[in-house]
Amino acid sequence: YNLIFLTAEGFSPYAVDEKLTPTLYKLVNTGYVFNNFYTPLWYGSTLSGEYANLVSQIPLDGGRISMEVTGENKTDMYFCLGRMMERAGYNLWGFHNHTFDYYSRDASHPNMGYENWIAVGTGFETENNSSGKPYWPQSDLHLIDTTFDIYADSEPFHAYYMTVSAHAEYNFGGNAMSARNKDAVADL
Repeated sequence: YNLIFLTAEGFSPYAVDEKLTPTLYKLVNTGYVFNNFYTPLWYGSTLSGEYANLVSQIPLDGGRISMEVTGENKTDMYFCLGRMMERAGYNLWGFHNHTFDYYSRDASHPNMGYENWIAVGTGFETENNSSGKPYWPQSDLHLIDTTFDIYADSEPFHAYYMTVSAHAEYNFGGNAMSARNKDAVADL
């Protein structure tokens, strides 16, 4: 089977709605449910959850040290998801709709097998507003729509997506994706 794996930054089941977000709703309600699962509290940001997802380890210092240092030092990441899929003969791709080197992902992600690391600055074309300025945050739908054809014919494939559209600010003035969908949630 092919594998598309997402780290969905800032998403919560509380924001998932059967009519407004039917795909997320289906994933939340009919996917694997681990009733006895818990996440330990650790200080961190996006990178801590991403590190835990890709490496299956609790990160040090909120993930920054773990992710950045393993990339910079080219630590053997033999048991991380990307390297295991690579050994199984999969073609690997990694995508992010933000800057390619944020949190040193330009070092960490290729070190985990995602040599094809495509983000803003390495081939991902941003979606821009009418004045030519990139939206903040970028649309995850745009990311997937513009990248799927890159790997779709390279079976077996494993595509990893680090999303950004649910990033703060959580309001209509500071989040282009919230503003874009304001009418859809007006009655909530």
